[in-house]
Amino acid sequence: TLTLVLVVGIIFVNKARVLDFCKGVIEAGWDLKWFAVGRAPQLIKYTDEEWQLMVKSGLTRISCGAESGDQTVLDLLKKDADVEDTIEFVRRCKKFGVQAEPSFMVGLPEHYERDFAKTVDLIDWIFKEDPNSLCILYYYTPYPRSELQEYVKTFGFEEPATLEGWGNYMLREPHGPWLPDDYVERVKLVMMQIIPF
Repeated sequence: TLTLVLVVGIIFVNKARVLDFCKGVIEAGWDLKWFAVGRAPQLIKYTDEEWQLMVKSGLTRISCGAESGDQTVLDLLKKDADVEDTIEFVRRCKKFGVQAEPSFMVGLPEHYERDFAKTVDLIDWIFKEDPNSLCILYYYTPYPRSELQEYVKTFGFEEPATLEGWGNYMLREPHGPWLPDDYVERVKLVMMQIIPF
């Protein structure tokens, strides 16, 4: 028996398409394992029956950009989501046996200490709530021509001069000159504890 593994992009915004896909997989009798990227505020609106259908079709994992355990930071990012959305997302995944994979980022100017503390608290809660979860932690990384890039320039951020420079940006490396060395070390320790690679 051959098991197909499918990685799907952001599909949960169109619920009808998701459910049609799941029904098609089931009707075809495919042995399919799939995972996708989604937003917590959308996923928590799916009904129990819809979650059951997704699982029956082979859904095994959902990656979600939770970003922060600090609501102030989520608002600054214009995330249009609440910390409670992440909590409910993890609970729904646990209920239906789907691996939750929320990712977080830390290191924004002004908020980095409180944000880190609240984000680590949320990650700790997630692992206690569902040890099957996989949490990922990155540093905030400014993107070219974004509103936040202009914001961090006022704190000393210097953007790369070339496209290659931007291409060399690693999300697991700090890019903020405002971050003290001891903070970077604490983040590194948490990264090593929660990320299995």
